[in-house]
Amino acid sequence: KAEVSTIGRVHHVNLVRLLGYCAEGGCHLLVYEFMPNGSLDHHLSASSSFAASQEIFSTWETQHSIALGIAKGLTYLHEKCGERIVHCDIKPQNVLLDESSGQRCPTLGWRG
Repeated sequence: KAEVSTIGRVHHVNLVRLLGYCAEGGCHLLVYEFMPNGSLDHHLSASSSFAASQEIFSTWETQHSIALGIAKGLTYLHEKCGERIVHCDIKPQNVLLDESSGQRCPTLGWRG
């Protein structure tokens, strides 16, 4: 519960926002904002069904923007938010792309 409370207070343009959570019995559910372009791993996969994959990665600028956004989100967590937070699960499955192909890292797996 403390981790969810911390996650709920963190707001940055490159981090997926936690909208709510439910903890009933042994079941826990976190609700994040919707990211329409899915996760980075879907776009990197050779069998990707995302038609936008070619467009998203078609330019060096876009690839650079995705990498820079990830770095900015992590820098915020490590150095700029009130509690220093370490995201312990950075991987392509956990990098989500918004409607403009911007990138955001979800909060799941953080450690304070």
